[in-house]
Amino acid sequence: MISLKYDTEKTSETIVKPFQRYECNYLPEQTTFVVNVYDENYVSSYEQFIYSFGLKLNSKFSNITINPSNPTRGDLVNLTSRLTTEFGDGIPGKNITLQYYDINVWQNISSQISDSNAYTSFLIDSLELNDEDKLIFRLTWVGDSLITKKAQNITVNLYRADNALSASLQQSGLQIFKSQKSIIKLFLSNTGNSELRITSSNITFNIDPELEIKIVQIDYLKLNQFKPGESSEILMELSVSSINEFELTVFLEALNILTSENVSIQVSKTFLVYDAPLANYLNIFLTVIIIGSILVVWAIIFVAIRRLIRKIETPIEEPVKKKPRRGRYVKVSELEEIPKAKEETPPKKETKKKVKKKPSKKVKKELEKKEKKSTDLDSLLEEEGLSDNK
Repeated sequence: MISLKYDTEKTSETIVKPFQRYECNYLPEQTTFVVNVYDENYVSSYEQFIYSFGLKLNSKFSNITINPSNPTRGDLVNLTSRLTTEFGDGIPGKNITLQYYDINVWQNISSQISDSNAYTSFLIDSLELNDEDKLIFRLTWVGDSLITKKAQNITVNLYRADNALSASLQQSGLQIFKSQKSIIKLFLSNTGNSELRITSSNITFNIDPELEIKIVQIDYLKLNQFKPGESSEILMELSVSSINEFELTVFLEALNILTSENVSIQVSKTFLVYDAPLANYLNIFLTVIIIGSILVVWAIIFVAIRRLIRKIETPIEEPVKKKPRRGRYVKVSELEEIPKAKEETPPKKETKKKVKKKPSKKVKKELEKKEKKSTDLDSLLEEEGLSDNK
């Protein structure tokens, strides 16, 4: 390659002319400069000035990438580059050092050997660097006998994590009643740009006056990686006593997963407590009666089924055949005498001897009537011919 530089009406003793490197020959060739001086009549000097120089190739870092492109403090930053000549040819097998600028001093991070494609990849932990939001890194190579050394600065802006968490308390029902259990909802929202972690051990309560409280519903999977913009709901059960109001305060801590920073918030609210309406007691009473009735009916059915099963399972026994009773012929007169005998023989009673009294007139008349009836019966039997004498 030939390049021509000239000046006219030059009167100074020093001649300065710039030549670009691409206008020169490189090793293993040499670049030769020829200087010729001539006068106003274009008559050149008898002696030309010829100088030859050997030039090195320049190097550079190309294809520089940062992943993620907009890193947040706490991220692992991957810085990749390729060492090449000024003409884009890769330079493999060279020791590359990564540094960062820390309070007027360049601190070494690590060193790598460029691979077969002349690439290096450095993984940077942003938490181990200074607390500046703008970091300056530098890739350096010391060069060799044929290629010049190279140092190139790279500026990376780190975004600081915004650890923001909001919370609110709300009762599940319209009112909270005395001597009953109530549900309180805790709403959580990640309003920052960082990923947080919340566990049940990071949630504490303070109730005035003191009441029994416990968590009955929580989404552990979502809260373990609580991402920006997400919301979650935690249900808490309280056993409310005979009080008029209570104040609930919730203390909550969250952990930034990347930076291990802690975020602490608290939320408080006062809740009013009302007397339970009469309808509630009636409903409870009716519920108890219905449940009791169902249990009684179930018990009766159970007992009846058990008895029926026992009756079905017991074998059927044939009835015992009784011998027919033999009768005997008895005369009518004997049948009539039997009750008389029974009537005439009064039952024996162990009584003390009593003094016999004379019967009254009424008693006498009744006795006479009885005697007449008996005599009439005898006479009738005689007429029919059924008397004992005949």
